[in-house]
Amino acid sequence: RNKAGTVAVSRWTGVDLGDGDNHFEVIVRDRAGNEIRRLEHMVHYSGPPAHAELVPSLSHLVADGKNSPVIAVRLRDQDGFPVRAGVVGQLGVNAPYLLQVRADALDRDPLNFQPRKLQYIVARDGIAYIKLQPTTRTGEAVLNLELVNGPQDVRAWLEPQERDWILVGLAEGTVGHNNVSGNMENLSAADIDENIYQDGRVAFFAKGQVRGEWLLTISYDTARNRGDVDD
Repeated sequence: RNKAGTVAVSRWTGVDLGDGDNHFEVIVRDRAGNEIRRLEHMVHYSGPPAHAELVPSLSHLVADGKNSPVIAVRLRDQDGFPVRAGVVGQLGVNAPYLLQVRADALDRDPLNFQPRKLQYIVARDGIAYIKLQPTTRTGEAVLNLELVNGPQDVRAWLEPQERDWILVGLAEGTVGHNNVSGNMENLSAADIDENIYQDGRVAFFAKGQVRGEWLLTISYDTARNRGDVDD
């Protein structure tokens, strides 16, 4: 109560809340018991995750081989409200990617059997931050989440790290001149060119980023001839 006795605050704890909307109502009466005011407040207690969506702005979707890609997923209940913090759910990820928690567990005990599904924990605003093992492999990472309505996939595209092009090339060759005399058989009989002979090889390798989103790798070697394909 305040000193004037005009305001009082009552705090209640341990009030049971059900999943979904919880309606609170306060009725203010005067000394005679007449209702002079009615206060209402709705508290939504989020239920289990029912829907999931990618949040690109909170994700780190770069495959640089050093840092863990982070996929931010917003989880909502059946009514579309963000799932409350601390809720735990199960998830997996499609190959060739690996969840960081599974990689850590394998490092600690490679021989220990791990369940196929691992867990995620919801943070503030219904967001779960899911880390993958660092990788240089770009492409689509597919998370498999277990929700109240059944499994749902969340897809995120891992982009390559911005980097300079790598260009490597080589060329080698041999050129000679045949000149043989004083023998009983000449070069023509031995099926050898009487004049110039040559042999050589050209090879190159290139790897780099194209238009900021594609990682291109090109290689060619004349020593590895595959017929019409290389021609």
